[in-house]
Amino acid sequence: MAQADSNSTSEFGTDAHFQAFRAPDEKELILIPVSLHPTLNELYVIWSDITNCFPETRRIQFRNVYVPLLRDTRLYRVKPHGIKYHPGVVLDIIYGKRPSSFNNNNNNSNNNSTSKKNRINDTQDAIVKTEDPTAGATPPGQDRSSSGQAKKEENLDDYIGGETLARIQEGAVDGDQEEEGKGNDEADCAEEKLETQIEEQEEDSTVGSDAMSQNSATQSTQQSTERPTERLKEQLAARTIEQPTVLPTQPATKQVTLTSASNLPPAMDNEKMKIKEESSPVQELPVVHARRTLPFTIEDVVKHRVKDIFKARYSWTQHCGHSRFFCFLPRVMPTPTGEVAAPGIQSNTDFEFFDLCDCADVPGSKGDWRPHWIGKKINDSFYPVSAEDLSQDQVRGLLPLVGDYVMGVLEMLKYGVYIDKIPQDVAYRISSAIEYLESKGVRSCEGFMTELSSSDPAVAITESMLEQLPPIAALDEKGLVELKDRLERYYNEDEYSDLYPFRTSEGDVRRMCEIHWKSMWLDKELEDTLEDFHDNPMSIESRYEPLFGIWSMRVKNLQRALEYFKLAEKVTWMPVFTIWLDWDLTEKDEAQLAQAVDLLTAAVFHVLARRREVTREDIRLGFGCGYSLLIGSALGNPNIETFSLSTQEPNTEYDYHEYGEGFDTLQMYEPRSQDRIAMVERGVKGAKMKAMLMASDMDLALETVPSLVGGYDRFSELRIGLIATHPDHITIKVAESGAQEDMANIRGDLVSFYEKRQWRDEISIVSNLQFERNAFLAGYLTMATFQVSLSKNGSAIRSLITLNKHLKSLTLESLLPLYNPSQAYETCKQPLFDHPAIELFRITCPNEGPRPSTFVWRHPNDPDKMRVDIFCCRADDVEAMFQRYAPLIDRLEVEWLSSTDAVALEKMARRKKRPLAPKYISIKDVHLMEPAVRTILQEVIAKGAMESVVVQGTIMPQVGVLRNGAKEDVSKLAARLEANVKIWAQFLGAIRCKVTELTVQDGAKKQFLKEMELQIPMLPDMPRLKKLHLSCAAAELNLFKMPWLRLLLLYKGPKPQEVDSSVRDPFRTHALNVFAQRSQLPDLRAITDLRLREVTMGAEDWKQFLPMVEFSQVVKFEVHQKNVLSKETLLQIAEFVPMNSTVLKSFVVIDGKGTDDDTSAALEAKFGPPKLDGVEQAFINLNWFII
Repeated sequence: MAQADSNSTSEFGTDAHFQAFRAPDEKELILIPVSLHPTLNELYVIWSDITNCFPETRRIQFRNVYVPLLRDTRLYRVKPHGIKYHPGVVLDIIYGKRPSSFNNNNNNSNNNSTSKKNRINDTQDAIVKTEDPTAGATPPGQDRSSSGQAKKEENLDDYIGGETLARIQEGAVDGDQEEEGKGNDEADCAEEKLETQIEEQEEDSTVGSDAMSQNSATQSTQQSTERPTERLKEQLAARTIEQPTVLPTQPATKQVTLTSASNLPPAMDNEKMKIKEESSPVQELPVVHARRTLPFTIEDVVKHRVKDIFKARYSWTQHCGHSRFFCFLPRVMPTPTGEVAAPGIQSNTDFEFFDLCDCADVPGSKGDWRPHWIGKKINDSFYPVSAEDLSQDQVRGLLPLVGDYVMGVLEMLKYGVYIDKIPQDVAYRISSAIEYLESKGVRSCEGFMTELSSSDPAVAITESMLEQLPPIAALDEKGLVELKDRLERYYNEDEYSDLYPFRTSEGDVRRMCEIHWKSMWLDKELEDTLEDFHDNPMSIESRYEPLFGIWSMRVKNLQRALEYFKLAEKVTWMPVFTIWLDWDLTEKDEAQLAQAVDLLTAAVFHVLARRREVTREDIRLGFGCGYSLLIGSALGNPNIETFSLSTQEPNTEYDYHEYGEGFDTLQMYEPRSQDRIAMVERGVKGAKMKAMLMASDMDLALETVPSLVGGYDRFSELRIGLIATHPDHITIKVAESGAQEDMANIRGDLVSFYEKRQWRDEISIVSNLQFERNAFLAGYLTMATFQVSLSKNGSAIRSLITLNKHLKSLTLESLLPLYNPSQAYETCKQPLFDHPAIELFRITCPNEGPRPSTFVWRHPNDPDKMRVDIFCCRADDVEAMFQRYAPLIDRLEVEWLSSTDAVALEKMARRKKRPLAPKYISIKDVHLMEPAVRTILQEVIAKGAMESVVVQGTIMPQVGVLRNGAKEDVSKLAARLEANVKIWAQFLGAIRCKVTELTVQDGAKKQFLKEMELQIPMLPDMPRLKKLHLSCAAAELNLFKMPWLRLLLLYKGPKPQEVDSSVRDPFRTHALNVFAQRSQLPDLRAITDLRLREVTMGAEDWKQFLPMVEFSQVVKFEVHQKNVLSKETLLQIAEFVPMNSTVLKSFVVIDGKGTDDDTSAALEAKFGPPKLDGVEQAFINLNWFII
């Protein structure tokens, strides 16, 4: 059986569409080609094609839904006649013959008049007795008017058009003046037009603008209203039958609309009111919304699919610099003369990223607009489209993020759902883009309907079936940020139009074309004021950039500043404001400006001011930087999403015309002054605040700041820092409400206050203050980090631990590099043991390396759970740590160890009772340690039972600098390199059975790999190795010419029976001996994390390498090679990608050059389109072809 809708590849072209028809006398579906209507710009089926295929066609319907001919905006049938194209739907052909009176053109005038009266009677019956959409389906082939039910009286007005009745009356007056020969033809035309209007009104009543629901009245209401409705129908029929009816010979100029009772003729209106008065009052019952039973059209499915997209709203801080409605279309390139353009999208086809004007449903809008395509002539001015160029690789990378979203926008454009339809010259590009997305696995509504029709041609899309096609999710904030990172918007390009940001009264930001943007607020006087505001000595520096959504100003006195604030109150659509108060503000000045801030509505408002002395109010509130009134107004105004206050020195230059990069509100729009004293961020209008304030008294500010805004419930995070030292700050991450709390009144006892909040807030502090100042010992901290002198501040540390009963984590950063960590812990041991909530106690110390030495005690208040982690470097005294906490040490990381510390380590590891037995040990740069220390570490690891043994570092010696500034001789560096290689090889050879992770940077000549060949062969060779990271700087030799590495990978690779032993290899015998012993090893582990960097690998290397890896167990696989990967090699690698692996997280093979179009096409043919189902999947990158 033929499909309901298909794209032919025959003589009609690759992009031809067909409409499927079912006729009673045909065994198979008949496909009729679809054309583009020259007037309406819609796909349709020509009526003459239908009648040629089915000569006696009476009407077309889909199940019980009548399919009308195409009409214009005045509801007249347009030429060429035809029906709308319904993709994925099989339409039914209904045969029938007209009554004899319709074809008898030779009857006398009396018979003609009688037939007219009968037809008008029937027409009025059809008007009053309309079909109830909930009363069941009409069988195919039966007239819908014959199966209708009477509607309620109050619904009668909706089915009688004023113009329809006017035509009937006009025909009754002029009927006798018509020529006899034209009577029947014009009567036929009258009835056809009335039938058309009635049928369309029935469709509107059943389908309607809301495709998802209907109103149905109860049976009692129908019975109570049936009698007056019948009386009104009889009187209307009697009045119109008195004279013959003939419709006007000229086309009507007034649009036929559904009218209310106020549009009825006066006599008819009076008659209706009289009948109502005679009838008894009827008690109205509640309206019941019934589930829709009629089948859905393609427009209905698209509405269902994109409803969440259309409802989504984004604030200024959330938006990505693009319109809410965007899509990408293939670029149409000119075809050289004499050449035929290749159909469809080719591998080298570029795209354009288009923005649509987002002008719909804006509160206070002066026009009834819909989002629309930009690229047309408006008011004698041509506005090009708003777009930017994209490569096909960029589009492919965007598909996993916005593939479904773009498909929704494309189908809205194609079918005119929520968005105006596209121009005719863009229709082909829209269809090509939809086909391209479908080829990449993005599902379309048209494809969904086609699938259902192909499986069952008689199926009708119902509401329950839509569950198979869930609505497209709107982009969240994370998705918007990622989209912004992948796209870069360029302005001032003549080829494209720009969209202007418009902030609505509800706080969301829309991107609009210039015409609609100006129509939203256009006030010529206000516009001139904004543009000329800088024409004043007190505000000569200004930047008014509506395209960027910013208005910046530098003012010299209070009067000019207040004028700026007054204008800012009116310009509510502008997202960002920046004002520089460049004079010495008094308290009265600040008070007036604070009142102006209370009235502002803005997405971002930046204020710069000069430094000044603090006032009494500032001291009372704990604000050492001043401007507490301005800050308090910003905190209390929920209509400001982001507010900042910074100090700036006078006479400083500031370039207001310097464009920013990207659309980050802080990077692009904030003042360049870094002396910020206040920052308030809500993100969305009316949301909770994330505030950063500089204070002189943290405890006092913690009490006063929440009281300024009504309590902690207004904050999501509150950070208060000290003016003296910027790194010092206390941060409160406020938990959600729910506990008993008094948010507005904190009476100085913060401990009791947080007790009421059940200690759900996280209160952390970072400070380098000395403890003798007794700061922050109030008892409300849950996390703390302090810089201290461990030898002097022991008493203060113990008090801190004792007073803060809910302290979970305490980090002490030693000011001096030389200290004894065990002694510092013993000083605090008892209060830590008695503490009810402590989970972590950490001591750190700065050193020469990038990472500070760290000593951690986990669960110090529970002897059964307490464990110790050590990361030691040079100058650390860890001998006492080994002696006191040997059995508790769980994790040991060594970058350097003295001989004394190493002896203590060996002694603790050898003792029989409670020995040192860490689960994790890491050794870095073993060649830098003393020989005696290396020997001890070898012995401890070889005899220990560690779960993880990590060896990492580089064999490359550091370049020494002599006293005269000259660098060390090259020959000496080579000698040191050779010595380092031997140290590494000997150390690994001694512990090779214990190593679980190996990370090493080899030399350009692979000295490490060569040295490993000289070690005495041991079986098994690194059986527990799970992680292998190897890099070779400036490598020139092929990697797998190194036998040791090949043998290691063979040994760790697939099972022995999967290895081809027939291959001639000098190490085959050795490998087979290893495989023979593998089955006897209980702890043999495959390499799950393999990384090779800066290597040179050819096709033969890959051919040998790939079968050696157990990809079924690989979690991370990464190869960065220097030479170029060929297409054949990359396709060979693709064969080994474990697509169905449940453990794989990343698979990366790159050469830094990327793939060409042919290779990308071959990879796409193999792997198919990107996975877009939203499930977290492995990251697969084959030379920047992202899967």
